[in-house]
Amino acid sequence: MEYEQKFHGLFIGVDNYESPEFGQLKYAKNDAIALHALFLDTFGEKATLMLDAAATKDRLTTEIGHIRASSTEQDIVVFTYSGHGTHDGFLATRDAEPDRLTETALGLDQLFELVGGIRAEAIVLVLDCSFSGRAAAKVLREPEHRDAIRGPLTALESVAGEEIFVIAAAEADQEVRESGEFRHGLLTHYLLEGLRGHPAVCDGDRVSLLKLAGHVSSKLRPHPPEPGTVQQTPVGTRRTRHVSLPVLVPGANFRTIGEDTAPRHATPAFSSLSGMGVPDLAIVVWEQRYSRLNQLQLLAINDGQILRGGNVLVSAPTSAGKTLVGELAALRAVADGGRAVFLLSTRALVNEQYDRFQGTYSAIGVRVIRVTGELRDQTRALVIGDFDVAILTYEKYSALLSGCLELLTRTSVLVIDEIQTLASPDRGPGLELLLTWIRLRRLTGPVPQIVGLSAVLGKARELAEWLGAELVATTHGDVPLLEGVSPKTARTATSTRIGKNRSFPSLPQVRRTLCCRVSCAHSPTRVNR
Repeated sequence: MEYEQKFHGLFIGVDNYESPEFGQLKYAKNDAIALHALFLDTFGEKATLMLDAAATKDRLTTEIGHIRASSTEQDIVVFTYSGHGTHDGFLATRDAEPDRLTETALGLDQLFELVGGIRAEAIVLVLDCSFSGRAAAKVLREPEHRDAIRGPLTALESVAGEEIFVIAAAEADQEVRESGEFRHGLLTHYLLEGLRGHPAVCDGDRVSLLKLAGHVSSKLRPHPPEPGTVQQTPVGTRRTRHVSLPVLVPGANFRTIGEDTAPRHATPAFSSLSGMGVPDLAIVVWEQRYSRLNQLQLLAINDGQILRGGNVLVSAPTSAGKTLVGELAALRAVADGGRAVFLLSTRALVNEQYDRFQGTYSAIGVRVIRVTGELRDQTRALVIGDFDVAILTYEKYSALLSGCLELLTRTSVLVIDEIQTLASPDRGPGLELLLTWIRLRRLTGPVPQIVGLSAVLGKARELAEWLGAELVATTHGDVPLLEGVSPKTARTATSTRIGKNRSFPSLPQVRRTLCCRVSCAHSPTRVNR
């Protein structure tokens, strides 16, 4: 669809930064790709997309300069940025250095000065980033004084011209969140919804940008803030005249990236996985082994998006169903022609899981191999990629990877069991080195989907952000855990569960005291920008 008015668009999304001090984001590129596609479908011209390595400070200022040189008073100009912001009011371009932000990042004042020189009927700026500088969310050091934080409202005071409309995701003291469910920043998700003609924002066949800002704010209110943080509330220019855009109509570009179809949601029934990328034969196997998908597994599918390639960190106690989360991601990859690697902490666990996987999946055609320091016969199959699912120890995979880099590119999904081993003084450094290397590889090429499985962690969110993963957490085990004593000759055992005494049939094989603890709580969390 062509529109008469001349259009200029610049859409920036940065997930991966050159400086390790900037944490990896998951959906900033998705934001830019979706907005670019939607505007391109509607206006059909001059929409520039800049992702990761292309989004340097020099390239960004150059592109804005091209728009300044070619625009006219009748044009529409749209600039969107999704990525990291800093507490002192900078947009972190791909090459930004935290200790040299003035030279390497784009300050809000500089951005607004550049944009202020553009001739246009309407200029729209969207900033889906945080300026809070919270270390937990952004992996940047906290400002020494909170009054040193310079958010968008302060900079917006310098914006001249009623034709400029700016909407920023949050004020200076607020964190900006990404959503695994939507695969976007929350601001961008609701902007996409409004720009396509939500009734709350339309004036006839036009989208009122003032109404759009109100719509986004109202939609964000039901998303509660993380504990200890402030509710995310978008902010915008205060003296903008009534600026509007045509309703944006999704076309071929938007359909190509899959944004015109809402993601399917799994339900507790395994049959709901049909059509979501996992083999139908695997669904039959799971239906025979399990009664349903539990809440943890549903969170990993619906919020963590493991069946769409999303990285997840699963933090849960024993018996919560973590292993099946890894199997879901692995079988989805196998069905798509890929390969999955499971990393376990000991050879004994490798052998145990190999036997279980062989018994479960070989009958439906899944080729399962194991490689440990003791079993060398299947090493060649691993190296040449003659497998569907491989099971190894951390150390074996790292050792083989050092001599065969192709192994990483052949791995579609990497499931890391007991990832809390990172904190172990003996084995943690080796696992950390492996994961750090994978993080660095993201800057230059594709890397496997990461599924980390862990016992309940005290600082799970920080680890999830370091991995670039969605946190899926619960303290509730799916199998009820009881505590009690089963004497050698007893026919019943008195058990205490949630403060009540009950009697259960004795288990003659049990010859020890069982003491277990259960607590119930869970909350899906979303990673911040």
